Amino acid sequence: MKTLTALLCTAGAMFAAAAAQETCGEALNLEEADIRSVVDEIAVRTGKKFVIDPRVNGRVTVKSGPNGGLCADEAWELFQAALRVNGFTATPIGADSYRVIPIQEGSRAAGPVGEGAPGDIVTQIVRLNHVDAREAAANLSQIISERGVVAPVRSGNSVILVDSSDNMARLREVLAQLDRDTTIYRTITLENASAAEVARVITNMAQEISEEGAISASKISVVPVAASNSILIRAEPQILSRLSNVVAELDRIGRAQADLSVIALKHADAEEMAALLKEIAAGETAAGVGDQSPTSAAARANITFHKATNSVIISGDADIQLTLRKVVEQLDVRRAQVQIEAIIVEVSDRTAKALGIEYLIAPIDGKRIPFTATNFSSTTPNILATAGALLLDPDLLKGGGSTTSQTDTSLSKTLANTAINSLIATNGFIGGAGGKIGNDAVFGAMLTALKTDTDSKVLSFPSIVTLDNQEAKLSVGQEIPITTGEAVGRDLDNAFRTVSREQVGVILEVTPQINEGGTVTMEIRQETSSVAGPIIATSTDLITNKREISTTALVDDGDILVIGGLVNQDDQLTENKVPLLGDIPLAGNLFKSTSKTRDRRNLMVFLRPTIIHDRASANAATRKKFNYIRARELLATGNSKSELDMLIEQVTGVSETAPLTDQ
Repeated sequence: MKTLTALLCTAGAMFAAAAAQETCGEALNLEEADIRSVVDEIAVRTGKKFVIDPRVNGRVTVKSGPNGGLCADEAWELFQAALRVNGFTATPIGADSYRVIPIQEGSRAAGPVGEGAPGDIVTQIVRLNHVDAREAAANLSQIISERGVVAPVRSGNSVILVDSSDNMARLREVLAQLDRDTTIYRTITLENASAAEVARVITNMAQEISEEGAISASKISVVPVAASNSILIRAEPQILSRLSNVVAELDRIGRAQADLSVIALKHADAEEMAALLKEIAAGETAAGVGDQSPTSAAARANITFHKATNSVIISGDADIQLTLRKVVEQLDVRRAQVQIEAIIVEVSDRTAKALGIEYLIAPIDGKRIPFTATNFSSTTPNILATAGALLLDPDLLKGGGSTTSQTDTSLSKTLANTAINSLIATNGFIGGAGGKIGNDAVFGAMLTALKTDTDSKVLSFPSIVTLDNQEAKLSVGQEIPITTGEAVGRDLDNAFRTVSREQVGVILEVTPQINEGGTVTMEIRQETSSVAGPIIATSTDLITNKREISTTALVDDGDILVIGGLVNQDDQLTENKVPLLGDIPLAGNLFKSTSKTRDRRNLMVFLRPTIIHDRASANAATRKKFNYIRARELLATGNSKSELDMLIEQVTGVSETAPLTDQ
């Protein structure tokens, strides 16, 4: 026998066109016809080409009945059925080309994936949504044809079907009936155990059940509901019944072990948490007594804390312990922080103008000549002190030796020192003239003029970081003594004074509250104070300048908001003049002294909060400040390494960037 005999039906090729034009032909009735003759007949009727395997042989009997002929599609279905009866099948190898082979090889031969012609062996992939692929394949293996193939694909939960196209429809219909969600839901409320812990145990148990092959893991779902301390289970009814029994047993065990709990806190303070839990337990106990129910009336709890391990210890029945555990779980979370940066700007501008004229006419040698002079307290130098020194020592005017008494000489020196000191203390322009009027009198005149401009700008940048809803205070300045009381004894002795210390400088107090949406509500008290000087030159009591803002503001995260400002302008005009003479137009300026001052201050306060949620944002805020200071130092020194870097290395033993990198 030859290994493979290929027989191309030339007759089918000759009559293909004619057969294609006819919709239906004669009836097909064959009695013990050779199978190869049947292939020739079908090739003529359908216009298809065939390659026949050498193992294909046998006799075929086909009866189509006397009532009318067979169409091409009907003849093809009848032909495929006759082949399967004899243990063969026709598998496509191209357009209208088929290979006739034994049916046991049909599932592995090339064929269409998807839909095929009636009677063809086709391959289809069906994805399942609910039933497990292995379980579905085991069920289909009982109804698939003898030579068909069904294979599960576990990774995609699908099955591969290989069978005749007419049987494929039946298989898919059976799969549709099998692939339905038959799971049910049940919510189980726990009285003693924790929902999260029970859910973890049930999930592990469901995983073991699925690994045993009893059911797919996708058909079992366990979800803890912390709000009601319950768990939601989805599973097949029989599996759900098993899991429910386990949940009930765990809840009973929880009641037996609910006498004492030690909860190690991760973020909250144990002392504060214990005080809060005591209040909640007292409220729960009061409510239970009011209900007069046995369970509620027995709700008692002893709560304490262990500071060394930051733990809370709860002793009591299961109900109250469960309530307190829920409170701890919701409160023991990492709290956000807020970085508050304040910008305080104070700009002042002070201008002063002064113009004054003083004159003196006085007698000498004791003769009776009228004496006249002008002297204003706002004008320097002191012309009277200068004239007094000359008049008390006439020899200074004559250029001869002194004939005055020792007392007059001492007074003359005092006045001379006063005149010199006032001259030295003079600011601005000084002009004057003096001399004798004959031998009987002296005269003198002085003109002083002054203009002063003073500009100042004070910038403060206080910055502070605090926890959410935690008050923080930053104070930079000095403490100065302020006299609050003074007393002496009966004999004016044993004098004592009470003194308090007051802070002057920049003080920032703030309590931030982080709101939903990234806004921050801040209770702010900002103070800027300084020492103005003593009340009078001889007093020890001080005058302090103080500017304070106390307010509550709402700012978005990272935005800058102005929270206060002050614009103050003080204009003063001082005029000293001789009555009547000072009012004379033009000439009156010789008998007066004027001064003008303007003091203008502009104070503004800005605030910028930045929310720090986690370690990354904390590192970013720290790195920003650190790199700014480091860059300023490197720019000022010109070195490759700043003193701040070296200090960190000396203290911590690590590089300056190590604690600031994002982990």
